Amino acid sequence: MKYSKEFIIGLVSLLAVFVLYWGATYLKGGDLFSSSTKLYAVYPKVDGLSKSQPVIISGFQVGTITNMTFHPSMDGSVVVEMTINTNYPVNKNTVARITSTDLLGGKAIDLVSDIPGAPAENGDTLTPEISLSLSEEVNLQVAPLRNKVEKLLGSVDTVLTLTTEIFTEDFKNNIESSVGSIRATIASLESSARSFEKLMIDNEENLTKTVNDVGEVSHVLQTNKMNLDKIARNLAAVSDSLIESNPGQAFRSLSSTLVNFNELLARVEQGEGNLGLLLNDEDLFNNLELASDRMNLLLLDMQLNPKRYVNFSIFGRSKKVDAEELNRLHNEDKRKREELKEKRN
Repeated sequence: MKYSKEFIIGLVSLLAVFVLYWGATYLKGGDLFSSSTKLYAVYPKVDGLSKSQPVIISGFQVGTITNMTFHPSMDGSVVVEMTINTNYPVNKNTVARITSTDLLGGKAIDLVSDIPGAPAENGDTLTPEISLSLSEEVNLQVAPLRNKVEKLLGSVDTVLTLTTEIFTEDFKNNIESSVGSIRATIASLESSARSFEKLMIDNEENLTKTVNDVGEVSHVLQTNKMNLDKIARNLAAVSDSLIESNPGQAFRSLSSTLVNFNELLARVEQGEGNLGLLLNDEDLFNNLELASDRMNLLLLDMQLNPKRYVNFSIFGRSKKVDAEELNRLHNEDKRKREELKEKRN
């Protein structure tokens, strides 16, 4: 079967157009022989995003941007069409994030699926997101440093200005005077240090003895630690006993007793009662003293002259004593009693 030249030329032209279209599509990242899914995202701005730029998942290209148009509401937002050529599951909660691929401003859409959901179907609209470009991130990171540098330069300028104003002739003179005072102070400190060192050397023996004494005291305390603990416990027990015995009530009782005793002494001093009369009535005291002297004289006479009172002597003496001898003995006995009284006082 023969074909005409016109048929052959037309077939070759058709194949060439097909190959050309397939090659162009392939170069754009598409594939005519694979199934694809159309997904969309609406962005307020695209920041240099254009057709044929890649759509990636985890850095791997899974499709391309096939179309970009303004939203029908004409509010300035842009509808981006993405053709996905992969069997990798893309769900409805996937975020289509515009991201930078290099420092030259290359863009791509990165599909990030952090939240599980139902599989996305052809024509679904994904959640849009725009990440900062590399230059914006650099500016964001450098901005605090730039602000600090600007503040530092301002501070340096202020310091230089203040330094120029401070370092006058008077300031230099004051600095020299201060340095001289510091040197004198250091010299005084050195002299004091030498004096202290000499004092330590001169009293080294005493210091050593003092340290040894302190060590002995510490040793004694350590040795008698058990006794000290026992004393402390006893003091604590005494303190607890005093607290339990209601010392306040005891002191109040003692105070009341002292008040009563003071009242009694006041009454005695005023001559009330027998004791008061005895202490304050001089005549009564003299009469008692006279009666005591006469009683002593009577007992002495009974001892010396028992026959005057009984027929037999119970004192073992029968010698008669006259009145003069009796008075002498009485006076001698009274004198001895007064001497004893003076010794007691």
